[in-house]
Amino acid sequence: KATVSVLYWHFVIMSSSNGGSCGVVVGGALAQSIEVLALGHVLDRIKVEQQVKMQPCRAVVRDMWQRGGLRELYKGVNYNLIQAACKGGGRWCMVSGADWACRNTMSTRMREGHPVLYNGCVGVVAGVAETTFISCPMESLKINCMTGGKGLSEGVKMLWNGWTLQVAKQVITWCTFLMAYEHVRQCMYSCKGSRDLTTQDKLLVCVGTGSIATVVQAPADVAKTLAQSSKKSTSSLSALSAAYASKGVQALFSGLSTKLVRHCSTAIVMLLTMDSLDCLPEGMKL
Repeated sequence: KATVSVLYWHFVIMSSSNGGSCGVVVGGALAQSIEVLALGHVLDRIKVEQQVKMQPCRAVVRDMWQRGGLRELYKGVNYNLIQAACKGGGRWCMVSGADWACRNTMSTRMREGHPVLYNGCVGVVAGVAETTFISCPMESLKINCMTGGKGLSEGVKMLWNGWTLQVAKQVITWCTFLMAYEHVRQCMYSCKGSRDLTTQDKLLVCVGTGSIATVVQAPADVAKTLAQSSKKSTSSLSALSAAYASKGVQALFSGLSTKLVRHCSTAIVMLLTMDSLDCLPEGMKL
């Protein structure tokens, strides 16, 4: 935990000194923590059970409630809350730092002429950094706890179980999220004929962005969860191949409905909170 904390805060400080701010870290951490406590953890818990057991949502919820009621639904919330605060604060600080770096290395013509592609470049940088320092270590601890593992007693290497596919997932997620966000935002501006969006318009932008990102990264998320919950060492691709051989294409999108609700609500809470606190990067403000 100490090693992960040192690496995480080292990168946050580096990002903050290169275009980020304390407001970005605090705003992101606050928004993500609220989302997790309100509904996010329960949906995440259901999603993990669906992906591990390959069962429909209703059967999973009924089984979990019979095992322990509300306490079972909030099992592992401590790791998820820590992860949410680290993710929320760290990821937006990293996005801000990545945005600063790209703005200083790419021409104005590129940024203004191809804003969607520019956001994709920002997503690649932010995705790799977030996976290495935040997502993979914290997600491994959370999944391990939810599935009855022994945590760090299994060795430090377990913190980076499924890193290869998770970094691909995070890069795809961030690229898709930022590119979809920019595209939907520009479409909304065109439809409205101005950049003055109402709350309803902003909600539509958030839902559209979250939905596209969720569908694109669903297979990688399933593979990561299966690899991290496995009792024996296995690669993400091997776990995904085994699930595909057993359940077919359905296995690749296990828990999709739950993830759509979760990620859309996350996008709404995160983007609207960050926008209201004026913490979004300059080119992403709603």
